[in-house]
Amino acid sequence: MRLGYFAMPMHPQGRDWSETLREDREAVVLADRLGFYDAFIGEHLTDRHENITNSMIFLATLVPETDQIRLATGTTNLSHLHPALVAVHAAMFDHLSGGRFILGVGIVGRPLQRPRPEIVGTVVAPFSKGVVAMGARDFHPLSANFLLPQWVATHWPNYAQGKESVGAHVSTGDWRIARTIFVAEDAAVAERYGRTDANSPYRYYYVYAGLDWVDPELAKQSMELMATKVMPLVNDAIRTSDRAAASGTRA
Repeated sequence: MRLGYFAMPMHPQGRDWSETLREDREAVVLADRLGFYDAFIGEHLTDRHENITNSMIFLATLVPETDQIRLATGTTNLSHLHPALVAVHAAMFDHLSGGRFILGVGIVGRPLQRPRPEIVGTVVAPFSKGVVAMGARDFHPLSANFLLPQWVATHWPNYAQGKESVGAHVSTGDWRIARTIFVAEDAAVAERYGRTDANSPYRYYYVYAGLDWVDPELAKQSMELMATKVMPLVNDAIRTSDRAAASGTRA
């Protein structure tokens, strides 16, 4: 299982715009240093809590500041730009980033990655028919973080159905699931910052995986613990389960 980062991003109304942009950039740079696989950044024009109006411009500032993390628009709003303009900007970004670009919508043009950069779409509806079409077109699904687990589970069979409809191989490596997670060294700190404190950024349903850094040290520590402690344990458990299943099959 790979660890990624997804942010709308969102911040309390009234915070200095430059300050929140610096904070959001710092989060992606930290994710790169910790070995996160990708970083998806959203864009919004009218919500006062959401500070990024063009995710591609924001991500472009991170190309020289990062080394391995894939930089993804989550998503580029085609209703605001001519599709041809999006396509040529995406192709240029792919070259500038050394092939580390992921586009949140369809693309034409001549990017560095062949036949095109990975295309990822957010999936919200339970039993989504859109994800069937995504599978048929080799677009990869990202299940939204505010869905209940039983609805998230309905996305995979539909994606697999779409892949199978065109005779394509289906891989769980194509599927991303967004979840808002806070990790702390101390259970009491996790309970306070993650749930009970009135200022906790985790108390609101609309916040995506990347949150306002109410306490910068705790926010950074959570990312570090997730990458260095939690994910190794998760992947060890997956490998153990796979070995047990393989052994049982042979038996």
